[in-house]
Amino acid sequence: MPKCGKYRMEKQSLKKAILITIPRGTVPVWHKARGKGQVGLAILLAERSAYKEDLTARAKSDEKETRGSAKCKEKRERRGKLHAQSRGCLRGAYGGLHDAILVQDEPELDLNAKDEGLHVFLQTGMCCRQILMKVYGNDIPTTVKKGVISEIVRKHLQEWQKKVYKRDFAGAMFASPAILRDETVDLLALVGPIQSTEELKKLVGMQWQWWPKYGGELAELSSSLDIPAFKPLLRKPQGEKIKKAVEGDIIMNDLLPLDPDESVAQSLSHRKSPKF
Repeated sequence: MPKCGKYRMEKQSLKKAILITIPRGTVPVWHKARGKGQVGLAILLAERSAYKEDLTARAKSDEKETRGSAKCKEKRERRGKLHAQSRGCLRGAYGGLHDAILVQDEPELDLNAKDEGLHVFLQTGMCCRQILMKVYGNDIPTTVKKGVISEIVRKHLQEWQKKVYKRDFAGAMFASPAILRDETVDLLALVGPIQSTEELKKLVGMQWQWWPKYGGELAELSSSLDIPAFKPLLRKPQGEKIKKAVEGDIIMNDLLPLDPDESVAQSLSHRKSPKF
C-alpha cells in the first residue's frame, strides 16, 4: 500500500485508514478519510524511531558534548534507546510484560507541528484522548469519574502504613503518610478488587517510590482483603428549578398548598388572584 502522503483518498465513504508513516505536511489529505456523520477507524503503524525522538528540550550538559566524537554518538544512541523504551516502544508485547507506563507525563504539545501532535500521541504516558482534544480544540471536561471509597479497605491500608513506619522508620523525621500517600490509599480503596501483583504495579508501581521494597508486601495485603467491587458515586438529584417571577407571571411555588392535607384547588380558592 502506498504511503499516506502519496495516496489521494478522494472517497468520502472511506471507513478505514491505515497510516504506515507519520504524515508531515499532508495532514489535510488523510483528514478526508471520512464523510460527515460517518464513523471510521484510523490505524497508525508506528516504528521504533517514532519513540526515539526526544520531544523535550535537551539538558545543558548534553550541549557541551562534542557532536562529532564517537563517544558522543554512542551516548546519543543509548539515550535514544532508553528514551524509546520509557515512552512505550515495547508496549503491546505478548503476555503484557512491557505494558507498564514508565513515565507518567505528557510531552509538550506543539500545535504548529506538521504532524499535529502524533508524536506526542504516541509517547504520552497519560490519556491519549487528551492529546486529540487539545489538537482539535475540544472542551476538556473538568469532572473526573469518582467512586465510593471503601472505609474498611482504607482502614486496613492505613494500619499497614503505620505498621511499616513503626517497624522500619521508628524515630524518623517524616510521618507515616510518606510510606503510602493518603491519595494512594484512597485510590486503592475505591478501584475495586485487585487481581494480581502486576495489576497493582500498573496502578501505583510507577509513581510509588517504595514499590521495589514494599510492593510485594502491599500486594499480599491487597489479596488478603475482601475488597468490594467498584461503585461509582451517585449523582446528586437536581433541585427543583424555581421560575423567576416577573410582572405578569405566576410564582409556581405559591400554588402549593400551605396545609399538607389541603389540595391545590382548595389552596387556590382562598388566595388572591394574580394581577395581570
